[in-house]
Amino acid sequence: MTETAVNSDQSVIPKSSKYVMSSTEKLILISISIGTLMTALDATIVNIAIPTISEEFGASASASSWILLAYTIMLACFMLLWGKLGALTSYKKIFLIGIVIFTASSLVLGLVGFIQSLGMITIILMRAVQGLGAGMIMAMNLAMVTAYISPAVRGSAMGITTLMASIGTALGPALGGVLTSVHWSLIFFINVPIGLACLFISLKSMSSIATEKIAVDKKSVDLLGAILLFFALFSFIYMLNIGKGNWTSPTVIGLGICTVVFLIFIYLQEKRSKDPIVNLRLISDKNIVLTCIANLLMFGAMAGCYFFLPYYLEGLLGQTTMSAGLILVANSIGVMVAGILVGKLMDKSGGCRKYALIGCIITALGFLSMLSYDLSTSILQVVATLLLMGFGMGFSLVPIGNSIFTHTIPGEEGAASSFINTFRQMGSSVGLAIMQAVFVAVWTIDAILTKPQFIDRLVNSFHMVFIICALFALIACVLMLLSRDGPNTSAKQTS
Repeated sequence: MTETAVNSDQSVIPKSSKYVMSSTEKLILISISIGTLMTALDATIVNIAIPTISEEFGASASASSWILLAYTIMLACFMLLWGKLGALTSYKKIFLIGIVIFTASSLVLGLVGFIQSLGMITIILMRAVQGLGAGMIMAMNLAMVTAYISPAVRGSAMGITTLMASIGTALGPALGGVLTSVHWSLIFFINVPIGLACLFISLKSMSSIATEKIAVDKKSVDLLGAILLFFALFSFIYMLNIGKGNWTSPTVIGLGICTVVFLIFIYLQEKRSKDPIVNLRLISDKNIVLTCIANLLMFGAMAGCYFFLPYYLEGLLGQTTMSAGLILVANSIGVMVAGILVGKLMDKSGGCRKYALIGCIITALGFLSMLSYDLSTSILQVVATLLLMGFGMGFSLVPIGNSIFTHTIPGEEGAASSFINTFRQMGSSVGLAIMQAVFVAVWTIDAILTKPQFIDRLVNSFHMVFIICALFALIACVLMLLSRDGPNTSAKQTS
């Protein structure tokens, strides 16, 4: 039985002329974009500051790793819950609460830099709180685009939102390097004015959107399902983070078993629940499942590549951290150009699948072009390959994300948005773990069998990572080839 809790937010979509956003829609999209950019930025901006923070507080590498892990776990593990709460209450309400939590926790994190008695434990706890707020924002972003933006311009809006996530991820290391060179607290303080601006624009643009409370006896939250889902995702993400290079350790095996056990419990619980936390209709739709896995693979390839490229640029080409970050901006430019372009194409012609296929192929070609990297590669060549790969990413991720919403029914926007973003986070964790394992494996095999020079071993390992990234993109292409667009394409809605 499909859900009947249709959020009244959907009945107040501002009217817009064909292919032209109204002023209200533009403000709504700006607020969604700011929130998305801010949360994506914080997933990577902190990386470069961790050594500085660890040294300042005298923390071990194990303790410092929780600065990243706490954010990732709390962001990913509750997104499906936020999607459900958004459908029961209001997408904008969850989004606004997320902005407040994220901004307030960022302020506290920045203050820790000047009140060192608060210690590393405060940083880790506040990063967990910050992750909760980020999860609320990310779970609602695409749902709000679908519910609050007219179908005639929804493709472009989806494109902008998706590219904000990609740009934030790519810009994080470069901006983090600049801010940390002054003081690491600035990587958190920068969120405060941005968050306040986002809150102000959101309140102004969404004030006319009506909300409607759903009767508790008709719809409720499956708390047991949410708890089981948290432990399943926690076990999985933690396993991927500590298993790098040591997949046979008792802890990693135990976490893998826990993940499987909790997934079984979730399946049994959701089958019997009257209002499951996991939308069973969505996961039973072949097209949605294929699209989500394609989304996971593309983000996995992107995360794995982003992790290793700075090592190549700094370790083999001798670039500084700052210059390496600036070079990687080329990828963001490619994503931005392609995201805007494909969004407009989807608005005009409708359909997502054909553009996703083209984007996946271009992305694979971009990764394969990186096989030319060696010690003598010019920066211009690196920038060209990054632009190509970024263009493919933008041209694929936007229609892949939009494709899921062509299969939803009214009231499922929150669940679909949280599904997409959960798979994105899982993709980043899975992709990074696989690419690191591949890098180490090639390095080790080369040392045992062919025993090449140190630099050659590095180059071979980088090349194999790029090949796996290309393989991810090609598998995503096959999955999208097997899927079909749903009935809710822009062209059909606006005709």
